[in-house]
Amino acid sequence: MKRILVLTALIIGGLLISVQQAAAQDGGIKVGGGLMFGSGVNGSSDLDNHLGLRLNGVYTIDEQFRAGADIGYFFPDKQGGLKMTVWELDLNGNYVFYNDATNGASAYALAGLNYLNMNVDYDTNSQFGTVSGSDSEAGLNLGVGGEYAVNFGVLYAEMKYVLSNADELVIDAGVRFPIQ
Repeated sequence: MKRILVLTALIIGGLLISVQQAAAQDGGIKVGGGLMFGSGVNGSSDLDNHLGLRLNGVYTIDEQFRAGADIGYFFPDKQGGLKMTVWELDLNGNYVFYNDATNGASAYALAGLNYLNMNVDYDTNSQFGTVSGSDSEAGLNLGVGGEYAVNFGVLYAEMKYVLSNADELVIDAGVRFPIQ
């Protein structure tokens, strides 16, 4: 799993670096991260991975449209011998429907693709040792977000609903920094 997370982070970083030349002409790139809270993956019984960390990047195409990518890692939940780890990868488009440049505030709708991975380990405390399994789901993101400019970057907050077999509401907030 660590290899997948590192590979995903490298891919997101590579995508952000590859569009940096275009960003200098049209818009900009902001990268950052924050904390996230999820309602829990549907069907995960008593285990709920609610809190986590998110790393993200946003590329401004023009005044109304942006593209974004992020990776989120929910802190593992453990009950008894059962442990569940969840992470997700998102590719979103943003439509900026409110932008007040004088106050530094903006609001946007988001839609995109979600890839969710769940790993479950069960320690049997017997000769079988630990039994492991994993599953993944692809889904659609629908949500809203907002940004507020501060002197070192922008504070952001987003709320999205992931439509898939692992339905989940995710709220995250943090800070993004311009990298131009």
